[in-house]
Amino acid sequence: MPRIFISYSHVDRPFVDELVVLLREVYELENVWVDENIYGGQLWWDEILRQIASCDLFIYLLSNESLISEYCLAEYHEAQRLQKQIIPVQVRGRTAIPNEMKQIQYVDMSSGIRNGINKLHAAITKSAAKLQTISPQPITPVPVSLPHVPTILSKPKWRVALTPRRAIITGMIIAAIVGAAFISNREYLLGGKGDNIIDALLTQTATSTQSVADIPTATQKLSITISPTSTFFSKAVDTPTSISTPTFTHIASLLVTVNSDTANLRSGPSTQYPPIGTAVKGDSFEIIAKDGNEQWLLVLHPTLGAVWISTQVLVRSYNAAQIPTVDPSIIPSIPTLAPTNDGKYVCVLAQVTPLSTSPGGSFIDFLYAGVCGNVISTGSFAGVGFYKVQLEDGQIGWIQKSAVEIQ
Repeated sequence: MPRIFISYSHVDRPFVDELVVLLREVYELENVWVDENIYGGQLWWDEILRQIASCDLFIYLLSNESLISEYCLAEYHEAQRLQKQIIPVQVRGRTAIPNEMKQIQYVDMSSGIRNGINKLHAAITKSAAKLQTISPQPITPVPVSLPHVPTILSKPKWRVALTPRRAIITGMIIAAIVGAAFISNREYLLGGKGDNIIDALLTQTATSTQSVADIPTATQKLSITISPTSTFFSKAVDTPTSISTPTFTHIASLLVTVNSDTANLRSGPSTQYPPIGTAVKGDSFEIIAKDGNEQWLLVLHPTLGAVWISTQVLVRSYNAAQIPTVDPSIIPSIPTLAPTNDGKYVCVLAQVTPLSTSPGGSFIDFLYAGVCGNVISTGSFAGVGFYKVQLEDGQIGWIQKSAVEIQ
């Protein structure tokens, strides 16, 4: 399974917490990494760099805050430097998505996690199929350095307000401090040097470039805030010099068209894999990858996600040399199936569990605790047992035995 790194702004933490639970149900706990700590200096940043280097897919959760976050941008640039597969995901509406990102495919989950989780899973499957056996060389040899963010400006939601009451209290404190200093150094002032201090202050005021109109009065509020601008990387703080402006390369999709009256869509590149859907003549799909023998293509189906189809039923309008060969390690094992008619009725016990097209096959939907259905057959994948079930709403798919209880 692919290792996933999630980059996000801490303002979006509630979204991240729910998303991570769902992703770890499918891709396992150790394969989904997210920073769950507060910023912690160089040792913390070294761990971030190590996790990005070891991941296969880099998910960048896009919001107005993450697009101006020094830390998110630094993580993103490190993923770019290492040429990682990057999946941008919009997590909130009214986010100023950069024009460069609009030219590539990003996942829109701004209407809610459950509404967009299937699209994200399809994007993960598509990106995982493009992974190379040998990792590409870094663009530059030096990792991105730890961003330097001023303390006050490090959290955009902070506000520093100078109200009339605070102005009076602040003035009284300053007056007390200054008075104490003058009294404790009265002999210095009586020596004639007090005039020199006042002259120096007057000289500094006279040479200042700030006008009186620029200084807030006691009835005004002095506010320090950060807000996104129309430019992708414009912010209220300086960008680290070690980070360069990103560039995006849009690669045109390769499409393939079905030439047969009907064609089976399978979970693996062989007729030994059970069909999980069908296509008809004229259907077109985006090509993701090919198998080692160039007899099967992994294509993107709009509802089933990544599926395999034989090249024998396709119009050969593509150049096979342009299609990446899939890493054999991500091809699922041929499932073993055993029909059953014992009338088992099972219900989901886990908080959430995936429903797939076959044992270890493509993702269909998430099922939540309390969902029930009849067992049609049993199977296994990589030593894990599965039930093929027909749910009460009529949906059919495969679910792990460990996630359900027989009623």
